[in-house]
Amino acid sequence: MAIEKSTIKVFAATSRQPIFRYEYERNAATVPAAHVHVHAHRDAFTYLMARSGTRTPRAKRRVQSNEVPKLEDVHFAVGGHRFRPCLEDVLHMLIDEFGVDTHHGTIEALDEGRIAWRRKQVRSVVRDDPESAADALRSLGYDVRWPGPEPEPHVKWNRLKAR
Repeated sequence: MAIEKSTIKVFAATSRQPIFRYEYERNAATVPAAHVHVHAHRDAFTYLMARSGTRTPRAKRRVQSNEVPKLEDVHFAVGGHRFRPCLEDVLHMLIDEFGVDTHHGTIEALDEGRIAWRRKQVRSVVRDDPESAADALRSLGYDVRWPGPEPEPHVKWNRLKAR
């Protein structure tokens, strides 16, 4: 089983248009597979920020402040320590979305850099969760066993929980 497409939309109670949305498209060809769309006009967004709850220190400071909230102060989660976008993702976005000029070989260089980044991150993820990595390899037919005698490495739950 695999997810083909998913969308998470966040609405203000007073609007039928989303403020922002996260999307994933498994077979995306012309857009990044995982991406964020911001719909809100800055005025609508800052209005909601000024009227936000007070359950977290950041939200409480925003509501209690005399300053107008700024859209730039919103932190969109985009994958945590291991699945965050790399520089090549940002550069490719600038090319796709804003038509930034490229030279011969630019896209190929970005692709190579992205592959190198992601392979490095895969190695890091395996170190964070060797148990799941071993299970995945076994499901592919690999013979994976801990050689011992020292204890198996622990799952780094703090890295997996990190936003």
